[in-house]
Amino acid sequence: MTADKEGFNIGVSAVTGNLTVGVGFGDGDSIKDEGAGVQTQIDGSVTVAGIKYVSGDITLALGVTSGEAKDSTTVGTAGTTDDSHDATSASVTYAVASGVSAVIGYTTVDQNNEGQSTTDGGSAWYVGATMSF
Repeated sequence: MTADKEGFNIGVSAVTGNLTVGVGFGDGDSIKDEGAGVQTQIDGSVTVAGIKYVSGDITLALGVTSGEAKDSTTVGTAGTTDDSHDATSASVTYAVASGVSAVIGYTTVDQNNEGQSTTDGGSAWYVGATMSF
């Protein structure tokens, strides 16, 4: 196999008072050995961003992820159809007592494989609690 692997990642976050904002980006290509003499070249990128605000006992958070890739079983040749993963999530966390928090959130995911929507995505509400000692 003579194809090169390459990639880079960059990210930054900033905090000012009770507000935190972060964003990151990654891009690259790689070769995956599928076995039986089949190798797949994958070219892709992903962007992530998030924001969090803390006000007393309440924390509000929002995050997004958007990734796209093209894969090909012809090493050295990029694929022609997109695979993608897009997700958005939001949550509210309340500090109930010292070391105990309650959280309610929502997330939605949309995925495509070879340019076609898949059934792997969807959306959900969630309710939970965390404890730390």
